[in-house]
Amino acid sequence: MAFIGAVEIAMQQVRRARAPQAAISGPDVPEVPGDVEQAVRAAYVASVAAGAPLSQRAMAERFGLSRRRVSQLIASVTVESKGHALAGKAA
Repeated sequence: MAFIGAVEIAMQQVRRARAPQAAISGPDVPEVPGDVEQAVRAAYVASVAAGAPLSQRAMAERFGLSRRRVSQLIASVTVESKGHALAGKAA
């Protein structure tokens, strides 16, 4: 009985490890048509508007880009919105 119990506990751990994990915690970002760079910009703007900006690392993992490229895209969004609130967020 002890052996069967131990095997069942081990199998439960294996099943949990194989179950899909939540990709990234944070605000849900809707699917965005277009290329990956447009999606990164839209996701960043949406996350800032929601009050929980996504990290460069999270966006790099989500969209399959390097952190350096994500940083450049975030900088371009910031420059484009200089003097204007991002996605309607009050300044």
